[in-house]
Amino acid sequence: MKSLSVLLLVSLITLLTTGLAFSDTHHNISGTVLNGTPGFVLEGDQASVKLNVLEGIVSIEERFTTIEQDGTFSFEQVDLEPARVYVISVQYKGVTYSESLSLGELQSPIIITVYETNESSNILTFESYNVIVTGTDPQNRMIEILERVSIKNESGTTFSPKFLEDSEMMPDLLRFALPIGAKNLDVRSNLIGGQILEVDRGFAIDTPIPPTTDEPHYLEFIYRIEYEGQKIDISRNMRFGAEYFRFVVPLSSGIGTSSHLNDLGRAEIGNREFQLLETEGIEGGFFLDLFIEGLPQPTVINHINRLLNGAYIKYALPSIFVFVLLLAIYRTRKNGFNNSHHEHELKLLREKLNESKLRKNLPDGR
Repeated sequence: MKSLSVLLLVSLITLLTTGLAFSDTHHNISGTVLNGTPGFVLEGDQASVKLNVLEGIVSIEERFTTIEQDGTFSFEQVDLEPARVYVISVQYKGVTYSESLSLGELQSPIIITVYETNESSNILTFESYNVIVTGTDPQNRMIEILERVSIKNESGTTFSPKFLEDSEMMPDLLRFALPIGAKNLDVRSNLIGGQILEVDRGFAIDTPIPPTTDEPHYLEFIYRIEYEGQKIDISRNMRFGAEYFRFVVPLSSGIGTSSHLNDLGRAEIGNREFQLLETEGIEGGFFLDLFIEGLPQPTVINHINRLLNGAYIKYALPSIFVFVLLLAIYRTRKNGFNNSHHEHELKLLREKLNESKLRKNLPDGR
């Protein structure tokens, strides 16, 4: 009987201990939603909060809650695990604002800032605009171009185009023109949500663009163009202008020309030459002429090799090109320009061009 009592006591302690450990992994996740637009207060009935618990790319749990009058919200008894990511999303007046938090970050105060919306794209500016020739395929007369834009919104409101069901008018969208004949378009951005829409001579996005905080938003797109002769025209109307504009061309792909850009010279790096053209202070609506001349042409040897091997020669841009940009920044600094914000952008350009080269399988042509 005494042995049975001891066994029951041990079993009870084990159950209690297991239950306590399990409950210790469950905590409330609480936070606050603030309206970041000056002069406006949060309208709680216009907001909803969602918690999505991820383990890797798998969604483990989803919950929804409402916001109190003081802007606070809470999810009760959430299972917290170190390997999981906790995504808190607030939808406010049709726009989603999200924070992805690790277990350690949940210990700090959670504050999600939302904004009033604005339907006018006039609140957007382009901090920088980069056009980079990433490679050419002479045998198939194809050139590949990457364009990368840094976007600023300093209005204190979120740009959010509105589509009206009964209206035939196109909303004010963030639009980008493409050269005639552009194909294989691939668009990437750090903006959340929205769609890519085909418009006349280009594309547009209806993605909401919140105010800029630490770093500008970015959008980049890559495309290919078939060419016939030795020159192509990629001129464009700079609807939003640009504080800085750069045009980078590897000389193996041609020569960049423009009556509006300053040719900062050439540099030989890794037995290859690059050209950089640049300007600053482009006003909105300015028409910028932009050409690539001296495009590589197919040769008889190329043609024979292709017939024999089913292969063709490609000239691609290695990531080392970024040093040309660094050289250009050095030169512009000598001329007194303020380029302190370029270092982070250059790092991103290097990473993205590496990624582009791998995605398109363009070898170095060595």
